[in-house]
Amino acid sequence: MKDRPGHDYRYAMDFTRLRTELGWTPEESLDTGLRKTVRWYLEHSGWIDRVRSGEYRRWISAQYG
Repeated sequence: MKDRPGHDYRYAMDFTRLRTELGWTPEESLDTGLRKTVRWYLEHSGWIDRVRSGEYRRWISAQYG
């Protein structure tokens, strides 16, 4: 991008080093992770309402001053 030198055109996760050096592999695929995330939001509409209302800001203020 002309206005952002060095800006990446694409972001991609490469887990090769994690697999080879640590033996780690993701527990979720992108597909299953997205499905679970969307399902969680659909099942927790009360949480979404509290975020939209700004209630979380009062909680943060009370907890962290």
